[in-house]
Order: sequence, then structure tokens, then C-alpha cells
Amino acid sequence: MKGYDDVLPGLAETITTQFIRESEHRRSEEKLDSEAMRLELKAARSAFTRAQWFVLTLGVLTLTIAGILAYKGAYGWASGFGLPSLVAVATALLTSVRKGKGS
Repeated sequence: MKGYDDVLPGLAETITTQFIRESEHRRSEEKLDSEAMRLELKAARSAFTRAQWFVLTLGVLTLTIAGILAYKGAYGWASGFGLPSLVAVATALLTSVRKGKGS
């Protein structure tokens, strides 16, 4: 750095100051980027959780309807409601288990 001051007095200090400012700016930008990524991940998890609750609620509702239909003797209608509901709930639960392991 002494060589820079020989060429132009104060140049070494100017270069050092500029380097420090650039480093601080880069760190602040990286911090903003990581915060934005964290918020995106949080929003995605929240949307996934809402979807899981929706599927579970819908599944329980349709299984209840299937149970009522079976109780009334409409076995064809009950299986028409019940089987897809079981598949949907099982799929939702398996998806949530896999998501949980991948996080």
C-alpha cells in the first residue's frame, strides 16, 4: 500500500476506504437476500399447511357423508364418496410426511 501513496498521496487510504464501503454494501445486500429467501420459504410452508388442512377437512366431511349414506343403506353412493376421500386423505398425509422429512 505504501507504493500507492508514493504515486499519489492518500491513495492507499482512499482504496482502503472504498474497499470497506464495498464490503459493507455487499454484506447488507446478502443479508437482504437471505431475509427475502427466508420469508419466501415461510410463505410456501404456510400455503402448504393451509392446503393440508383443506384436504383433511374435505376428507373428513366426505367420509362423514359416506358413513351416513352407508348407514341409510346406499352402499354404492357411500363407496363413491368414501373411497376417493380415503385416497385424498392418504395422499395428503403421505405428502406432508415426505415434506416434513425433506425440510
